[in-house]
Amino acid sequence: MTGVSHLFPLHHSENLRPFDARRDMQPVADLIETCFANTLDADGRGFIHRMRTMAQSPGVLTWAAERVGMPLRGFVWEEDGEVVGNLSMIPVTAPQGRTYLIANVAVHPDYRRHGIARTLTEMALDRMRARGMHTAWLQARADNPPAIALYTGLGFSEIARRTTWHNTAQHTNQALSKIPTGYKVTLRRDRDWSKQRQWLKRAYPPEVIWYMPLRFELLKAGFLGMFVRMLSDRRVRQFSLRKDGRLLGVICWQSSFSQANRLWLAASPEYEEETAAVLLSYVQMTVTNHKIMALDYPAGHATAALEAAGFHKHQTLIWMRKEL
Repeated sequence: MTGVSHLFPLHHSENLRPFDARRDMQPVADLIETCFANTLDADGRGFIHRMRTMAQSPGVLTWAAERVGMPLRGFVWEEDGEVVGNLSMIPVTAPQGRTYLIANVAVHPDYRRHGIARTLTEMALDRMRARGMHTAWLQARADNPPAIALYTGLGFSEIARRTTWHNTAQHTNQALSKIPTGYKVTLRRDRDWSKQRQWLKRAYPPEVIWYMPLRFELLKAGFLGMFVRMLSDRRVRQFSLRKDGRLLGVICWQSSFSQANRLWLAASPEYEEETAAVLLSYVQMTVTNHKIMALDYPAGHATAALEAAGFHKHQTLIWMRKEL
């Protein structure tokens, strides 16, 4: 391994250059797999597989990559002709307008602690400023203190902390097939939409919903909602929970083309735990599907209920933003 200085001049290092899809797709796929081998889920492995497939078809690489979500913008760091560092810039529309989400920040283990990740991030921020963007976004795993310290030191602030929960199989606890006394689960009624929308906005605020596949119009009650669902390529099922006639919450199951179908939980803050426990168990018993069910929810909320319903923590991500 060659020697690497601690902090590199942003615009003068021969090791740093823009990502070139035709030459870098394969080595970056290998690098991401090496760096995140212990945390990759099925979607992550699928992403790497698609990168490698694209790398084998250079003639259609750029055209196809734009349509399947492959990274086409960013920077890499080379040592002795090998890519040992990467940063992807994913174009997004955030609450403050068009910008980039910084993602896939990876440095080979043999080259860490030399300032490569910091230099890649600083270059990305410079690129955003040059293009007139006002904010930068990224997500950091809560169990990665060095990354959090790096981004905090660069001026990023925590905006939200979210946990993704997965069930690994259909829950088989027969006791859960019985709704507790006093509770009633029904199909979501049109009159439930007002409260459901209010609780959804609490669980999925504007600061995070912009990067989620959650569309309120797809869940909306009445003819308009039904019409949107008819035109959508997603299937949706919604269930309401009541206790003694009072609405406590609504859960939505939404099909997905990824490895996991989505759940969106809208619960009264006063009854969040019991709502999560009953509805999450009920939807697993009711919706027959062989895919994993995934729920994104504010970190630390309804933890005991989620675990009791057969879900496990997949990961907790910290959403971070920097004003440019």
